Amino acid sequence: MGAALICLALSGCETTAEPAMPRGSAPSGNLELKDAIQMAGLLQLQDPNLSAILGGGSSMEPLYTKNTVIVLAPIEFDQLESDLIVAYQNEAGVIVIHRLYRRHREGWSAIGLNNNAFDSEVVTAENLRGVVYGVLYTGNEGVIHSINHGSR
Repeated sequence: MGAALICLALSGCETTAEPAMPRGSAPSGNLELKDAIQMAGLLQLQDPNLSAILGGGSSMEPLYTKNTVIVLAPIEFDQLESDLIVAYQNEAGVIVIHRLYRRHREGWSAIGLNNNAFDSEVVTAENLRGVVYGVLYTGNEGVIHSINHGSR
């Protein structure tokens, strides 16, 4: 549908960290997956800079689960700030969507909501792929939920 879809996987982790957010039940919507993908494609037609990724893995549950369609928007590296949820490509070529924690000289440390350790790789200007702009949940309520309000 014009939206690039990539299955997510989790990167390795090494440094211990506190959990990022309390755990709870996952948001859901009544969209069929094919409809969520089609809606993401329509969003991309309105703004060709947007892209979409199909969620998978468990590191960001309950916020993002399998078959969650995550819409990404471009963002400049110097606009990043703690707690933004961003996508980056790790050394294995896998797109990872995690929360930014702290900026270091070499880049940003990031962590999945369910991980007890920071990602082994940092987010850099070179591997940054975008910021989460919105999410299409499949299941019960079919709404677009903006995560990073005003961050584009």
